[in-house]
Amino acid sequence: MKPGVDYINELLVSAHNRLIALEKSGSMNEDDKQFLSRVSELFNHPLPENGPDKAWYKEALKRVDVIPADLVLTQAAKESGWGTSRFAREGNNYFGQWCYTAGCGLVPGARTEGMTHEVAVFDDAYQSIRAYFLNVNRNRAYAGLRDIRSQLRKSNQPLSGEALANGLISYSERGQAYVDEVQGMIRYNENYWSQG
Repeated sequence: MKPGVDYINELLVSAHNRLIALEKSGSMNEDDKQFLSRVSELFNHPLPENGPDKAWYKEALKRVDVIPADLVLTQAAKESGWGTSRFAREGNNYFGQWCYTAGCGLVPGARTEGMTHEVAVFDDAYQSIRAYFLNVNRNRAYAGLRDIRSQLRKSNQPLSGEALANGLISYSERGQAYVDEVQGMIRYNENYWSQG
């Protein structure tokens, strides 16, 4: 799982740096315009009619950024029962991500009556990781995580999974108790997450 996390983080570093360069230069070629269009689409951040402005870049830089591997791996372990859950085994879903179209995934056995969500199915672990990154980096529910990350960057502090976990209060119905468990798991497994 870690190679997939590292790969996506490398892509995000590259895209983040390109956004910074484009904002500074103020000029762009056709390839740059296609890049910005892709960022807009992937990160659910519509481009202004007259092209990107300072406010657009500010928000884009909040969304197009890394998520520390210790946080990603901890959530994967927690949400999938260390890869043993039915959703991980049958659907390559390591983050408990839902979908909302009939037949889009696996129906949870304990789904509350009247609910229609399913647990998304992915072709492989990489697709599950990619979907997690997009979810956290663009979903309104995790704006708090993105704000924390942005503040850490502004103050030249390291991006810590434990700190960013504070922005995941909406990831689980359990709220703060979930955040506390994720942070505890990050601390407990610190040596494990840092291995290659």
